[in-house]
Amino acid sequence: MAGFSIDAALKSGFRLAKREWKAVFAWGFGYVLVALAIQMLSIGPALPEYLQAVLEDPAADTTAIQDQTPGSYFLFALPMMIVLSIGAAAVFYGAVARAMLRPEERGFFFLRLSKRELWVGLTSLTLGLAAVVAGLLITAVVSFLAGMAGGTDSGLLLWGILLGLPAFVGFLYLAMRFSPAWVQAFAEERFVLVDAWRLTRGQGWRLVLMALALVFLVLIICVVVMIPAVIVGGVLLGVAGVAGGGSATVVAVLLLVFGVVFFSALYGFFLAVAAAPYVEVYRSLKAG
Repeated sequence: MAGFSIDAALKSGFRLAKREWKAVFAWGFGYVLVALAIQMLSIGPALPEYLQAVLEDPAADTTAIQDQTPGSYFLFALPMMIVLSIGAAAVFYGAVARAMLRPEERGFFFLRLSKRELWVGLTSLTLGLAAVVAGLLITAVVSFLAGMAGGTDSGLLLWGILLGLPAFVGFLYLAMRFSPAWVQAFAEERFVLVDAWRLTRGQGWRLVLMALALVFLVLIICVVVMIPAVIVGGVLLGVAGVAGGGSATVVAVLLLVFGVVFFSALYGFFLAVAAAPYVEVYRSLKAG
């Protein structure tokens, strides 16, 4: 039976980031712009007041300003935020797949908005909805069985753990069996859920192991790189807030520029490290 190398899959993102570092930075920068756009949409009509408050005092608490946004606004903004999130994910994950499967299409950092990205988005949306429904059903069943088995609070907790743990493991296994589906949808330009299940036959637990190793790898990167950067940025913002006036504005602008550059590189690297292994899995299994 054809298989894949976990080691090669985990290294594929690092190799991609090294080979296409300009594209990886562009992907991260695009993600930063999308995140800022979603943040602006979430703030809504209070955006001018929010920006003014941040520029005047970078360390100020802006929660009260954001709470001024009327609830009716979110009925308009939420669908736009969802569409923007799914569309951006389809485009950027499609760029990772294109960089590895179709490296000759390197124009505009491998970014496209084509039928391939449409299939990636539709596949991801279908799997996301299925995961939500399955999660709700599993939670309801586990809660019901735990309530039947344990009468006390401690009994409910114990039975919840005993029943919930195998349910979670089963859910994770099923999710991993479908995990390369978005890559297959990109490569074959069609709805592939049934074929994705067939493609990963016999590889489910190896995919689970790879996913756990990938999570551990990303956590290490966060601890080593992201947490110190956030701490330093918070300290500088606090100093700027104490200084006040024009100094605070200058520091805020400089930190904003540095933050955009830093998080663009970081997000792009995370995207390559997280998505490339599944492209490598698909390529290996399909070749086999």
